[in-house]
Amino acid sequence: MAVFNRFEKETDIQVDLASLNLTDAYKVRDLWRCADEAPAKGKLSMHLGRHGVKFVKLSSITQAGM
Repeated sequence: MAVFNRFEKETDIQVDLASLNLTDAYKVRDLWRCADEAPAKGKLSMHLGRHGVKFVKLSSITQAGM
């Protein structure tokens, strides 16, 4: 999933995962930083700098057997 901040100032962004039909709990992996982040369920929150981009991979915790 890629999230873009198209604005001139930094901002906090929340993505409603249910609106994307993502209803499980998910492991979150920042693909550009090569780092795991806190798991997400229901919403994914992030802070992006001006014109910032975040590229993450979501993996269902239920499907991963965790």
